[in-house]
Amino acid sequence: MDFIKVLEVLTEEYKNQNEKKDPGEILEKAFSSLSEDVQTHIKDEIREGNENIKISQEYLYTILFILKDLQKRDLTFEENLLSVSQYQTIKKSIGIAAAIGIAPCLLPGIGIKSTYTHSVFPPFSQETLTIMQKYERLSDTSRVFFDSFYNLSLRPVFLPHLGSLFAGLLQLSFAPLKKPEPDGNPNISASNSEFKMTSELYSKLEADQEEFHSKLLKLIEECAQSIVMKELMILNGTQKSPRWLRAHLKTFLIDGIVKLNGVISLIQAVCEDTCESGTSWEKLDVVARLIAASRGNSEEYYNSVCSQLLEILTSKSLKYGVTIANSCISALYQFNPEVCIRKIFRVIAEPLLIKSNNEESLKTEKEVTNCIETLSKCFLSTEAEFKSLPDKLLLEISIPLFHLHVKAAKSIFAHREKIRQLLLKILSDESTREIIFSAFLDHEVQKSESTHFGNKLSFEFGPTGGFKITGKAVNLDHEELADCIFDLVQSDETLASSLFNYLLKSLAKFRNATEKGDILENEIDTIERVGKQLAAVKLLSRLSSTKIVQDAQIKNPRALLSFVKSLFEETRLKREKGGEDYEDDAFDILYVSLMLVKVILSERGQPLNWEPFEEFSRFLGKEKSSGSMPEHVISLVNEILNIVRTHSTPQRFYDLSVDSKRESDFDKALKDLADPLLPVRAHGIISLTKLVEASNPDVIAKRDVLIYLFQENLKHEDSFIYLAAVNGVCALAMHFPQKVIEILVQEFIDMPQRSGSGEITPETRAKLGEILMKTTRSLGEMAPKYKSLLVNAFLCGTRDPDPLVRSSSLSCLGELCKVLGFRVGNLITEILYCIGCIIKTDKEYQCRRAGVLVATLLLRGLGKEMLKSLGSDLVVLYRGLKHLRDSDEDSVLRLHAQLALEEFDDVVQNVLFAKPKLEKTLFLLRN
Repeated sequence: MDFIKVLEVLTEEYKNQNEKKDPGEILEKAFSSLSEDVQTHIKDEIREGNENIKISQEYLYTILFILKDLQKRDLTFEENLLSVSQYQTIKKSIGIAAAIGIAPCLLPGIGIKSTYTHSVFPPFSQETLTIMQKYERLSDTSRVFFDSFYNLSLRPVFLPHLGSLFAGLLQLSFAPLKKPEPDGNPNISASNSEFKMTSELYSKLEADQEEFHSKLLKLIEECAQSIVMKELMILNGTQKSPRWLRAHLKTFLIDGIVKLNGVISLIQAVCEDTCESGTSWEKLDVVARLIAASRGNSEEYYNSVCSQLLEILTSKSLKYGVTIANSCISALYQFNPEVCIRKIFRVIAEPLLIKSNNEESLKTEKEVTNCIETLSKCFLSTEAEFKSLPDKLLLEISIPLFHLHVKAAKSIFAHREKIRQLLLKILSDESTREIIFSAFLDHEVQKSESTHFGNKLSFEFGPTGGFKITGKAVNLDHEELADCIFDLVQSDETLASSLFNYLLKSLAKFRNATEKGDILENEIDTIERVGKQLAAVKLLSRLSSTKIVQDAQIKNPRALLSFVKSLFEETRLKREKGGEDYEDDAFDILYVSLMLVKVILSERGQPLNWEPFEEFSRFLGKEKSSGSMPEHVISLVNEILNIVRTHSTPQRFYDLSVDSKRESDFDKALKDLADPLLPVRAHGIISLTKLVEASNPDVIAKRDVLIYLFQENLKHEDSFIYLAAVNGVCALAMHFPQKVIEILVQEFIDMPQRSGSGEITPETRAKLGEILMKTTRSLGEMAPKYKSLLVNAFLCGTRDPDPLVRSSSLSCLGELCKVLGFRVGNLITEILYCIGCIIKTDKEYQCRRAGVLVATLLLRGLGKEMLKSLGSDLVVLYRGLKHLRDSDEDSVLRLHAQLALEEFDDVVQNVLFAKPKLEKTLFLLRN
């Protein structure tokens, strides 16, 4: 195109800054490439009858004329296509036009002054223009720019100059007009101070304002929201900008935020997708505060913003969506917490906030799952922990969240760990921790506090493995609640010790309530109260046996000691009143508490402060001499008194004679092992196991005695003592593997005979197999030495009458093959024959699944060596797997069989179609 050549001359002549050329000469040179008719037409169009226009105006209007001509053409046609260099020329021309026609014509404080005119066109930068000349240049340039923007082929080159176009349109749309004077005539040739406004000009300018205002609105609608917001914020951030401009810019920005995706557009405009690694957190913080502060209609504004923030929070495709949403939500909570709670938190937690007595408010598993996922993003996000909502908001849903945790803790629910972490967040606040414990354990809580923590809801499994809310409140079993809260706090020292102290207080309240009685309490209420008390006692006992609680009591034992004192005082009062039924209840709790005190004094190291224990020993001495107590309590009291007395009396030497009364840890454990009480005996076995693990010299020297003791306790009918003995034998295996593995294997093989009498449950027998496997793994490289013994044991387990034991034995067999590195030798034939028989004849699908799993592991581990060593022995297994795949009723088992057959195919293909190795042997001859 010839017009493009004109633009090339206009934009390239001042490329060399050392040359100072006259703009008139540049124009003449540019026009010289055109015909005389075209030159005349352009000049007439530019001057419009006025021959005395300035050279800068002629320069500007030449560019505008060419742009108007280009926008009329369809640049997508082949004959009108523009090259890359031509696009660059047009882009430079637009920059020159903006520098001459917009930048000098803007009012002070509007837009960013361009240095393009000063650096490239020095003669233009010093010219003076009247008000009307500036207006005409600005309006004409803005019109051409606006019209050219709607040519899709020219739009990309106009994008860098949108800021100038926005500045021009804003001034033309909203700049205040001077009121017309009675006899005013515009003097466009005089200085600006002599300008006078007429009524006709005023009316024309008002009409122009409406025109440019509509163009501005249309431009805002057409442009990408992020680009619009970026340009408007730049204009709003200029120093000394007019008040009217700031007001309109704020209106446009708020309207943009309220639009669909307005929040993310604003963030993209400011942060430009650089939220990674905190590079734009300061910018994001500024944007979040800007969004949180409402302008205009607050309700409408917050409705739109909060809904957008929720979409950003739950979006799976938006990069850094969680960080962005949490920053904005946190800023909104700081600015207006009431709105944030009402429109963000309660919308997210709505499934857990329903009333339990409303039958119509059922929630699907999808709604419950989405609720948990979104809550975890708000409160558990690690991307910007300092930009999350306060944990106290979760108090409102703490009870339904805990009931969901009770259901999910032992299930396969994918988000059960998130529920656990949310509950730990709730318990992190020390000021509300005890009242939360009482709510979780269903103890007495004031109504105002109970309603604040949410309603009891009933959760049931849905078809896809999630939970749905049925809306009916169900009182859960108290022991189940206690077990669940124990699992929740057992790994946290602070929470476990806080729960322990709370239970001490609550048991005292229970006993006081029993003392006072309640005339309105019926039989059901009494059973309920006793159930809560028993669950609390059991939970207290479990906590007292954990290391973290014992360590916490070493640091601060006063709460425990005070509780024990209250128990003694209570039993004394009952005895004075003539009560005879207090021993079974009070002394059991008292014994557990005293046992914990003994453990603290003897096994957990010396306490930091012995003063509370010395005071407690004096109290025990008085109680011991004042009344009757059971013999086992008196024995325990004597032990505590001896420990404290021994510490209080300085010892200069140890008596190592035969008659010494000083006992070693080994002797204490043996003494506990001879105790008639089962808990004490179990404690003795556990103590011996710990000594074995610590390689205590006394234990190693008496290994035969230990093996005999553990072996005898393997025959005990109590499962707790039985498993403790199994763990002890497992610990001994590292020191004496030959003898210990024989004991474990013999115990495992003899299980079917003992299970017939009901001595050992299937779960216990399966657990013994797992412990045997654990022992094998700990042997490491020594395991192949005992492979025959172990394989025979697990093969015997596959004949057990109980399907759980059979499937567990098969799993252990597969794990054993992995530990041995599949170096099982001739035993592989027996293993494969056993597996083939099980998958063909066993009636239980669990056993058939386990058999297929072991077969898959063997095929994967043996590889091509399998075909070389086994050969025809694989036929039975192969046919059995094909039969399962084609005819078994269990769909999961058919899938597993197909996977095993694919392993077969892979092995055969690797053998038959192995790639030949291209090798060449080189021989080196030496003289």
